[in-house]
Parts: sequence; structure tokens; C-alpha cells
Amino acid sequence: MHLVKTGKTLFKIDQNNYETNGCAIFYTPPATPHAFLTEPSSPRYVSTIHSSVFKTIIRH
Repeated sequence: MHLVKTGKTLFKIDQNNYETNGCAIFYTPPATPHAFLTEPSSPRYVSTIHSSVFKTIIRH
């Protein structure tokens, strides 16, 4: 999961391109090619969660 708190983000997952402005959360499925570009001053975080844990969270 990728969290960008502010600013403009360009995000590519598989062959799809997305653009956001402001707070954004992206989920990247396992083994899926992806890339993202943020403004240099934008606070951003990446959290890696095992897929079994993520699936449990989603079910509840």
C-alpha cells in the first residue's frame, strides 16, 4: 500500500496510468509491475503487508 499525504502523484500499475492531487492511497497486488512519481516535498509512505493478512482485514 502506498500513502501520499499531499501533492500531485502520477501512478502506473500494469498498463494503467492514474493521476491524483491531494491525499491518495494505492494498493498494489503482489507481483504487479508498478511505479509512482510524487512531488519532492510530498510526504509519502509505503507499507508492505503479507497478502494473507490483507485478505483477513478486507473480510472484516
